[in-house]
Amino acid sequence: MTGEDRIALLIRQYADGTISRSDYDELMSYVQNTGNEPDLSEAMDRIWDEQEPNDTASGPHFDVRERVYKTIIHSREFEHGSGRLPSLKGWYITGTAALITLALSFTFYWYINRGTDSQVPEVARTGRPETMRATLTLADGRTIDLGAAPDGIVADQNGISVRKTKDGVLVYQVSDAARSPDGRARNTVNTATGGQYQLVLPDGSRVFLNTASSLEFPVQFEDDERTVVLNGEGYFEVTKRDVMTGQNGRQVKKRLPFIVRTGRQQVEVLGTQFNVQGYKDDRVTTTTLLEGAVRVVALGKDRSAAGNRPVVLSPGQSASLTGNTLQVKKADAEQALAWKNGLFTFHSQDLESIMSEISRWYNVKAEFRDDRLKTAVFSGSFSRSDDLETVLQVLQTTGAGRFKLEGKKVLVW
Repeated sequence: MTGEDRIALLIRQYADGTISRSDYDELMSYVQNTGNEPDLSEAMDRIWDEQEPNDTASGPHFDVRERVYKTIIHSREFEHGSGRLPSLKGWYITGTAALITLALSFTFYWYINRGTDSQVPEVARTGRPETMRATLTLADGRTIDLGAAPDGIVADQNGISVRKTKDGVLVYQVSDAARSPDGRARNTVNTATGGQYQLVLPDGSRVFLNTASSLEFPVQFEDDERTVVLNGEGYFEVTKRDVMTGQNGRQVKKRLPFIVRTGRQQVEVLGTQFNVQGYKDDRVTTTTLLEGAVRVVALGKDRSAAGNRPVVLSPGQSASLTGNTLQVKKADAEQALAWKNGLFTFHSQDLESIMSEISRWYNVKAEFRDDRLKTAVFSGSFSRSDDLETVLQVLQTTGAGRFKLEGKKVLVW
């Protein structure tokens, strides 16, 4: 028996549940070598073709299988391996083996169930979310649909032009004729469900807004502060800005901080790159620092600093705020910035938070019929351009639970 025949045999045994522990270990050892990926995919295709020789490599089932397989097998966790996932048939699977098992699981969902009534309830197909969907609310109350607005100047506010570039970026430009800053004149950008948007603030700082988020900011920053208010999730690239201030009878240069306020915390920045996830309906507010330094302060109900001490983050760290408690840990930058890169990425994440993120993107509401599933932990990665049907079917074939879409509600049990 050739090596190719051997791996095909092991995959068949895995698919029909007859594989022994020793053969299972052999299969996992084989797939942990990323250099074997083409052979593995070819063996799967071979079994597929042998099962239904008249089928063509096309159609929604093949497309789903290929798309999700490639997403998972090329993820960073597949390449390097880390963490633990739930057991399969009583065996714990770690890192790379767990993710390849996930790939095998959804592959053989199609292999086993093609041509028969699926054991998994069919999920109604929904359209893929459209990105670059947002509205701009001006200081005078006017609202502009940024998705429908033509490129070019969309508003002019006292010498401060607001321009939409051909790439769909909203840019604030302060002219020499602009009036003195008035902190009361504020604009707000709101992203739609399933939409994202990018803008350049009057000071040159760049902000990427995730779905169902809003950013409120002054039309022109004043000389003593730069404060914005975030609801939802945003990634910030803050420009450094110095001002001259009087001190002991002489003028000295001072770094002007940049402050991001959410409902539960305040992040103070001097010039850096960081991500803040602070949706009102999430239990935890998370700040992830990529570059520079930030100071995170928990806020009480009256918007003043809460009792616990502020924390200062270094690059590669994150701060998680639960209630009034701040916890600093090593950051998972890949997961934190996956949304900005067009992905869902989950590293040992509980199903409740996974469904929260999915629900927010696809504008649906998750309803758990079995609360025990909320704490089940899973890992994986897939594209935000996939339709909801694909996402739910992938989750379902991993054993995460069962899913049924009823209108704008996803039942999980």
